[in-house]
Amino acid sequence: MTNAAGNKNQLFEAFREDHAKLGKGFFDLSQSLRAGDLDRAKAIARELDAEASAHIAFEEHHFYPRLRPLLGDADVDRMAAEHETGLKVIKTIERQPVDEKLPTTTKARLLKDADAMSTHIAECGELFSAIGRLDVGEQRSLLDELLAWRQKRPTWSEIDAERHR
Repeated sequence: MTNAAGNKNQLFEAFREDHAKLGKGFFDLSQSLRAGDLDRAKAIARELDAEASAHIAFEEHHFYPRLRPLLGDADVDRMAAEHETGLKVIKTIERQPVDEKLPTTTKARLLKDADAMSTHIAECGELFSAIGRLDVGEQRSLLDELLAWRQKRPTWSEIDAERHR
């Protein structure tokens, strides 16, 4: 395997790993909400806030800008908005008092939005092909950026707070 192929495969594998974690997290979150297990939902929301952050920051700061010429502004803006929907689910669950029952309308909205984020995660699989359309230097740079975000480990909430300053 050449170094170029190695870089592409490493980026692809890191991207795939992140999406698998995110997909499982939002699936488990939805299952907990459906079961009425707010304690479990809160734990999963906290985990997603911590675990999803590196990938979300990587996508928004580095990957999405490189996708704009390939996919167009509308698609990239839609994907970024879907991230905001996912984070809104997490924040709403994290703020919900454990001793209160989740209102039916709130639960329905959270499930709808969590399902939308699950769809976003599944559709991001289509972005894997976009990785192959980037030159080797861009792929190496993107892998370095993703690994750097993984080391920083900010929470998704912190990333969002910085964006809105």
